[in-house]
Amino acid sequence: MLLKLRDRLLTRIERESSAAYESYTKDSTLPAILILAVLYAAAGRIGLLTAIPPGYVTAIWPSSGIALAAVLLRGQRIWPGIWLGSFAINNWVHVRHTSNPPSLRSVVAAALIAFGASTAALCGAFLLRRITRSADFFYRTGRVIGFIAIGVLGSCLISATIGTTSLFLLRLIPWAHYSRTWWTWWLGDAAGVLAITPLLLSWYKTTYKTTGRVQGWRVVEALALLMLLIATSCVAFGYQRYPLSYIVLPVLIAAALRFKQAGATAAIALTYFIGIIYTIHGRGPFAAHDLSVNESLLLLGGFMLLTGFTTLILAAAWSECEEEALEVAAGACQRQLIQVHVMTVEAENLRRMKELEEASEVQLSMLPTSIPDIPGLEVSAHMHSAREVGGDYYDILPMKGRADDCCSYLFCVADVTGKGLVASLLMSNFQTMLMTLLDESLLLPEIASRLGALLFATPRSRYITAIMVELDPQTGIGHYVNAGHTRGVLLRAEGDLEWLPSTGFPLGMFADVIYYEETFHFHCGDVLALSSDGFIDAMDANGEEFGEERLTDYLRLARCRSAKSIVAGAFEEVNRFAGLVPQFDDITLVVLKKAA
Repeated sequence: MLLKLRDRLLTRIERESSAAYESYTKDSTLPAILILAVLYAAAGRIGLLTAIPPGYVTAIWPSSGIALAAVLLRGQRIWPGIWLGSFAINNWVHVRHTSNPPSLRSVVAAALIAFGASTAALCGAFLLRRITRSADFFYRTGRVIGFIAIGVLGSCLISATIGTTSLFLLRLIPWAHYSRTWWTWWLGDAAGVLAITPLLLSWYKTTYKTTGRVQGWRVVEALALLMLLIATSCVAFGYQRYPLSYIVLPVLIAAALRFKQAGATAAIALTYFIGIIYTIHGRGPFAAHDLSVNESLLLLGGFMLLTGFTTLILAAAWSECEEEALEVAAGACQRQLIQVHVMTVEAENLRRMKELEEASEVQLSMLPTSIPDIPGLEVSAHMHSAREVGGDYYDILPMKGRADDCCSYLFCVADVTGKGLVASLLMSNFQTMLMTLLDESLLLPEIASRLGALLFATPRSRYITAIMVELDPQTGIGHYVNAGHTRGVLLRAEGDLEWLPSTGFPLGMFADVIYYEETFHFHCGDVLALSSDGFIDAMDANGEEFGEERLTDYLRLARCRSAKSIVAGAFEEVNRFAGLVPQFDDITLVVLKKAA
């Protein structure tokens, strides 16, 4: 049983180890860890050139900036690279000073120092992301303050405290040197973070997040500013008679204003590098005769902390000002676009209103100006135009009777599909075609077929519904063709109801359509009502249509009245039914009544 449990445990450990290895090798995490370890150790080797006894602590530690930048850019999984690099360089310290292999105490010290370095980077990155809630730490003044407080000053407390305490507990430094070691450690780490982390983060964003060609004059300006920075830094840190370190501030400000975060961070790092070189060689305002190299570097580090903080704050404030200016400009452009859009809409509305007015004029010009006086018939007609001009049309035209001594009249009500100017123009063409065909003395079916063929040949795919009634007022014999139009209503004097239904397709729907006519007799007291679909389709507030039933009920009640009175009463009924609901289609009604 114990052997099976051991085998199962070993299998599980091997599986989890394999999964962990695969997770680290996935997405190039393992190579990144190794590269980070090498960079950390190499930067630490440079910093340890100015280390104080016992060799683990220095006032120049760029590795801390590399570590924090690596965690912020690649995530927390990169931390083994920090630990490996710190562990390796601190073991190298023991080998260098003693010329002996690492001892147990030196290995423990290196491991604890590596733990402090990786913990400081992890905690700093976590708190920065948690508090600032952004990956851009240098484009807002509040985020810059948070970076300085957490990344520069706060996280370095962890590494300095763990490292110094580890050296004291392992008896590598005495208690008397604790405070000096801690201050050196903390200030060296803080200066390294301030100089290196913003440089790597800002230039990473500039290199990989922006596109476009660099203008030539910007390159010239950058080179000129670089030469000026080198010159002022050499004067500021190389001239010892008078303290001139402040002369680098105008150049740093110019770098922040002209090249924003990328220029500011590069200028800070270059200024710090030049200051370190002169201070190590005992020159400049921070290298006094009564101060050690470590103390001089600590003074330089403090100066660069204040100078770098000021420069980063200025660059962030300038970015905020530019962003606010861009927001103001964007708001102004948006308002102008809205105004242009409003003006465009108004112009389109005016154009549409003008088009509707023109369509209304065209439509009204086609209607008869007066009703002809026809012996034996009472005729009345009216059309109410809707808000959107449609294509309703009615007309009363004389035509040659079917007998040589007879004269008939054509009563026509038509409706074009669609609305607007196009519908009115098409109806005008229809009127012209109809009058032309009437001159040819054709029968109603022939007229309808010819009209359908002519309309089908027009470019626009529209058609016309129409009802055409030919009536001889003397004999009372009527013929009609209904091309897909609303059925006509024939109300007999006795109250009986007859319909004039459709006898064919709408005009222009198909090319060759044969229409058939129907015949009816129009007696004394009979009423014939021809309407458009707008009359039947009129709606009230509830969406209910007026309908044919209401129309016929009204005609029965009003059949004893004159044709003119019947038409006026019918429109009153429709208006009373619809109320304040606007109608979107023309309403047309033509009423014929056979006089006694």
